[in-house]
Amino acid sequence: MKSGGRILILDGQTNQALACVRSLGKAGYDVRVASHERMSLGAWSRFCSGSFHLKGQTVEAFADLREWAISEGITIALPLTERSCVLCNADRSAWENAGITVGCAPDEKLQAAFDKAVTIRRAQELGVTVPTTEIPGSYDDAVSAIERIGFPCVIKPRWSNAWNGKRFLPTQAPTYANDRDQLLAILSAHDRQSSWPLLQSFVPGQGKGIFLLCNRGTIIAHFAHERLRDTKPTGSSSSLRRSIAIDDRLMEPARKLLADFKWHGPAMVEFRDTGISPPTLMEVNGRFWGSLQLAIDSGVDFPSLWVSILRGNAVEPVTEYKAGQTLRWFSGDLKRLFFILRGAPAGYVGDFPTVGQGLREVFGRQPAGTRSEILRANDPFPALGEMIGGLRDLVRWRDISDVPEPEVALASISEPAASATAERMNGVAQISPVEIREATPDELEGWDELVMGFQNYRITHKRSWMQSLQSTVKGQPLYLIYTKANRIVGCIPGFLTNVGPVRLFGSPLQGWQTVSMGPAFDRKSVSTDELIQPLIQYLGSRYGVHHVEIISSELDQQVMQDLRFRSEPLPTYRARLFPDSYNDSMRAMKDSARRNVRRGIKLGLEVKFETDDAFVDEHYDQLREVFARGGASLPFSKRRALDFFQYMKASGNLVAVSAYLPDNGPNIATGMFTIEGRELLLWMWTHRTEFRWYRPTELMTWTVMKKAMDVGCDTFDFMGRGDFKAKFGAELEYSKHRWTWSRYEWLAVSRSLAIRAYKSQQAVRGKMIRRAMFHDHRNLRDHHLN
Repeated sequence: MKSGGRILILDGQTNQALACVRSLGKAGYDVRVASHERMSLGAWSRFCSGSFHLKGQTVEAFADLREWAISEGITIALPLTERSCVLCNADRSAWENAGITVGCAPDEKLQAAFDKAVTIRRAQELGVTVPTTEIPGSYDDAVSAIERIGFPCVIKPRWSNAWNGKRFLPTQAPTYANDRDQLLAILSAHDRQSSWPLLQSFVPGQGKGIFLLCNRGTIIAHFAHERLRDTKPTGSSSSLRRSIAIDDRLMEPARKLLADFKWHGPAMVEFRDTGISPPTLMEVNGRFWGSLQLAIDSGVDFPSLWVSILRGNAVEPVTEYKAGQTLRWFSGDLKRLFFILRGAPAGYVGDFPTVGQGLREVFGRQPAGTRSEILRANDPFPALGEMIGGLRDLVRWRDISDVPEPEVALASISEPAASATAERMNGVAQISPVEIREATPDELEGWDELVMGFQNYRITHKRSWMQSLQSTVKGQPLYLIYTKANRIVGCIPGFLTNVGPVRLFGSPLQGWQTVSMGPAFDRKSVSTDELIQPLIQYLGSRYGVHHVEIISSELDQQVMQDLRFRSEPLPTYRARLFPDSYNDSMRAMKDSARRNVRRGIKLGLEVKFETDDAFVDEHYDQLREVFARGGASLPFSKRRALDFFQYMKASGNLVAVSAYLPDNGPNIATGMFTIEGRELLLWMWTHRTEFRWYRPTELMTWTVMKKAMDVGCDTFDFMGRGDFKAKFGAELEYSKHRWTWSRYEWLAVSRSLAIRAYKSQQAVRGKMIRRAMFHDHRNLRDHHLN
């Protein structure tokens, strides 16, 4: 044994763990490392003399770790992340009774520091500058806070690693809203069973941190740094950082906070600083931080100081260090590039780097004197370990990796869903799990009758809609059946398609002009986790699918996030219809729409329902014109429009309509709608620009609405945004979500890049079409003048 004693460093996969291993190993301690990841970064160091692989981040796994630590003669255990601190504190007395000192604050202090709401309240009481913050306790509280917060605003989880006493709840990333609709959509999607998030005003400025080590409220050492590059451009740990001299504008509020907490141990107090206004407190982290190596390189050896305090030794305060030291985390820069390629998150208004800037950051010249955080001449192997881990993550980045196995997933889903699943597993579900298979020929023949047996089906689930997509998608249609106890409890249609070597399943994919799809199912018999886990496993094992997209308003959002699906709310305008009263539906419309309906009737516009295929030529031409006027090209071919017309007509669901000028005048507006059950759905509508003065769309749509009400429709989905749709009494809603899952992170990045490239291509094509149209109109005008 080395002279200093045996120290256990937890969270060996982190940068701060490697910094602790190197610091304490050089100081003469016998250092061991534990991590839930194999071949963790700290275990590669020559200063590590042993390691332990945790089976997970659970109380049971930490009990196994404790038994190993006892057998190894460990005297001090240093948890370095919030999760490890929580798990050590969950049975702290067992560690201490075994003679092992736990190197983190006790639970009551940690929870106060980790709870952002508590931190904000205490900071406000102390006069520390904080973002304008609301801490709602309900949806109504959150809605009423909108005016006080203003826009843009940040929706931030109250805990970074929420713990319910048994397990950690899924980590929620901050989201952003620029207007009321965006904020309401985010709030409406929030899991009511977990704590409500904080609402904060957006704070600009550079990230700066004050790092302190306290001995029962007395500051023993301090250090400060500024972030030159964040790994995640919206805010996170840094990939390039520099030590700075202590600034009293930062130090005083940090000192106040930790004195109020009566803090014992290391802590980081994070600020945003514009250099003009007082620095704004962002959060307090009651543990070691990712840029710990920079502090050590600058002359403040926090790990050795903290272990000396834990051992009861007298420690002299450290008040001086080198400012201007710059440290780079190369893997952090690579991760940053991936985030840049993925694009700014929805609603984010801060500066976001370009792809070119990201490439220069990775491969270009760095600030003078920059050192590598991981690669050190006297300890080179961690750099090799990081490279191997980076290659593994590039292929299989864990934040969107394979869906958990069923027995693991139960422990990872939200508490209400887990309880419900557990109840089901005590009954029939335990002996009758949900199975998934392809529809038999007989089931395919009666597919429409099958899906209509589920209350949450839509026309998009029916076979005619799938057939209308066939020529556009150019993939393999897949009709899947869910069974439970030999009874059909759900079904999901979709297409298998390839992009190079990548296989995708869409139900639907983006660009299919399909309002929703996903599973139609019996809500009382099957849950979201029972539907989606078998689906991912079946698609992967049976067809080798790498990427899945589903649009649905029926899936449990928390469970989907737990299964590593990403969510994109899809706004649409929806109006209520009154089948028993045209007048009630008319009164729900805005005055301008009612006037334009009456005006169209007075002008003698003729509205006709169309059944001839020739209608599609006129409709598509009008669509091309209106898209070009907006600077874009149509995202689908005439063949797609014709297939939609023909298959919807054959199924009896189509409502194709035109508005004509009186006395056999020209066609000035067209639209295609569907009616299925009690729902009227808009597919596409348009009008001729030169005749827009007649406002034909209002009369045309009102005529369709009356037809729909005649057959009992009581809801009208306008299929997407467009403020014009509110004229018909429609309200914006965000009940539908596009759920995307990728086996590999690079697929998610590639999807984002492809969407951005497609939108850019559409914009360029639209400008070319608009220029050509302008050229044609000018030639026609010159011809008439001559």
